[in-house]
Amino acid sequence: MTKKAAHSERYETLKARYERGGCTKEQLMRFVGYRVLTRQEYEEITGEKPV
Repeated sequence: MTKKAAHSERYETLKARYERGGCTKEQLMRFVGYRVLTRQEYEEITGEKPV
């Protein structure tokens, strides 16, 4: 049985917002700085390593 990694509380909301163009990479990085998203979640959403 594979356990699915838990995401931050707002991960799904921010991922959906980014995918529909309502949030930029720069805005997502701010959420990383606020500790709302992890650096790994940023990479999962954008496909790029955070700067």
